[in-house]
Amino acid sequence: MMPTQPESSALLTRLLDGELAALARAITMIDNELPGHAAFLETVPDKPRTTPVVGFTGAPGVGKSTLINAYTALCRSQDRSVAVVSVDPSSPISGGAILGDRLRMAEHAQDDGVYIRSLASRGHLGGLCRNIDQVIRIIDTAGWDVIVLETVGTGQSEVEVASIADVKVVVNAPGMGDSIQAMKSGILEIADILVVNKADLPQAGQTSKELRAMLRLRSNSTATVAVIETVATSHAGIDELSAAIDACRSCME
Repeated sequence: MMPTQPESSALLTRLLDGELAALARAITMIDNELPGHAAFLETVPDKPRTTPVVGFTGAPGVGKSTLINAYTALCRSQDRSVAVVSVDPSSPISGGAILGDRLRMAEHAQDDGVYIRSLASRGHLGGLCRNIDQVIRIIDTAGWDVIVLETVGTGQSEVEVASIADVKVVVNAPGMGDSIQAMKSGILEIADILVVNKADLPQAGQTSKELRAMLRLRSNSTATVAVIETVATSHAGIDELSAAIDACRSCME
């Protein structure tokens, strides 16, 4: 049944009051383009976004979700609320998201200051999903302090996050070798911060050197790109990552 105008206004009121169920309902309406989603969006104030969006991208298996989990924990220690939107591959059976990211962030499940939502890519190219702009608009309207956006797991052409996120964190793993060469003309060029995660593994230092060498071959715009080594499972390097993210935000303000 299509929501009436009063129902849309009531949902917006609940959203502005910080009700998590209202946020979940609004995102579901928009993501699935349910009847009434356009009418609901008309009730949402049309204003510039104030909530920063930090995008995490990189190849599958580099530890993006675990890194986001550690970054979220640090934000919460600073009393900043965090909304995480993870775009997952679509299930071939249901068409919904494969919810691996929620499992890796389970420690935040009981924290009302953290909202974690998995959305299915549904074949949308670019590493995100079709209505991600409106989803972020709703989270911003709800008044969260930080929005973390995780892409599906990107290749060279999946750089849509660059047009959405204020800070782009490209996550790499040790020993990427030829992968860096394959990606450098695409995804690595969008990075504000390059992370070598799983830095307790062999070849982490060599991978960092390769990334820094790659940056030196780029234009002057890459001169300020930080290369940070992290071990997300132990939260090593997360303070440095958070400081680099905040520094990028300050430069953009």
